[in-house]
Amino acid sequence: MPINFKKNTLEGGFEKILALGVFFILAGLPILPKVSNYHTFFYVLMLTPVLFHSAIYPRAVIGQISNITKLFIVFSIWSSLSILWSDTHDDISAPIKRSIYTLSLFISFSIITNNNKDDILKIFIASGFAITLTAIYSLYALQPLHLSDSRLVGTGALSNPLLSSHVFGIFSALFIAITITSRETSYKFIYFLLASILIITTFRTESRTPLVALIAVVIWIALILNNKKSILTILFSTIVLAFVYILYSEEILSRGLSYRPELWSIAINKILLKPIIGYGFDSNSGFYISSLETNFREPHNIHLSILYFTGIAGFSLWCAMHMYALWACWKNKADVLFVIASALLVYGITAGMTEGGGLLPRPKEHWFITWIPLAFISALLTNKKLKAKDSLVEHT
Repeated sequence: MPINFKKNTLEGGFEKILALGVFFILAGLPILPKVSNYHTFFYVLMLTPVLFHSAIYPRAVIGQISNITKLFIVFSIWSSLSILWSDTHDDISAPIKRSIYTLSLFISFSIITNNNKDDILKIFIASGFAITLTAIYSLYALQPLHLSDSRLVGTGALSNPLLSSHVFGIFSALFIAITITSRETSYKFIYFLLASILIITTFRTESRTPLVALIAVVIWIALILNNKKSILTILFSTIVLAFVYILYSEEILSRGLSYRPELWSIAINKILLKPIIGYGFDSNSGFYISSLETNFREPHNIHLSILYFTGIAGFSLWCAMHMYALWACWKNKADVLFVIASALLVYGITAGMTEGGGLLPRPKEHWFITWIPLAFISALLTNKKLKAKDSLVEHT
């Protein structure tokens, strides 16, 4: 008994620290003053506890690895090996280190959902409340009338309106999904209000892709629910999106396509030259737009970026992760958490069409449209597997 008590106490301690770490990963960018602070919180509250937990309970960690996480591990191995044919000056330790960062996110989510899968949703909601408060401050305190035509960036470590839209947009999708799926009628108005504020904030960044991404989320939720709530979903989202479009139609349409087609065309031509293995991790080849006299490091499309850096081999693994995650959510659509998590994934897939950083980035805005939704679904699958295993043991 004393041993079990200590073990449970230690595991509980890890879970509490990781819960705080996940909160700061989700809400930290607009709260913390610098990106360096954001990374410090990640190292102290997530990476370090995961490493200790993995060292103390290796079997438990292995047992919590879902198929999505396994696919990620294979993807990260291939991405790391791709540095061997890249023209970067980094060595293989760089992609390995970044892969460990992302893997720690998957493990953290799984540990938190180990005993109660609702815990991860509570952290998302708490983070969403914090994000909404920063959004309100950004809308009314940082945007005086004489700056009303400027693009909103946000508070804290947020520094770019397009990247800020990833943070505000993913929480818009979260609260849209919760509003529609919540069984607690008394809370629906609160979630509706949070969703509306975040949608307005997202479009105040004047990033157009979130509009498309939120429409995709609406369509997905309507399909996955396939009941009377589908009509409410479409009606709710249409009203909010139409309202926002009316308010900010000029900002949404005024900047054209921001050279995306040119970047994608250059990327596709380059990909055709090395289609199988790609150009390798952190390749410096770049994408030059002559009219701007600017060389971009990536094609501003996360899916093309994966194809460019890792080739068809890596892109196949990337697609497998997302397709398996969507299939798993559809299969488990009776569970509200899977519906909510799938909404975040659909948002990320769509938002990534016009934005995407380098391969395996450190914790930053790009995680919101890539690894965070996948880690969420992976954790839910892990919880389901462990519950099924426990149930089997009880009946034998």
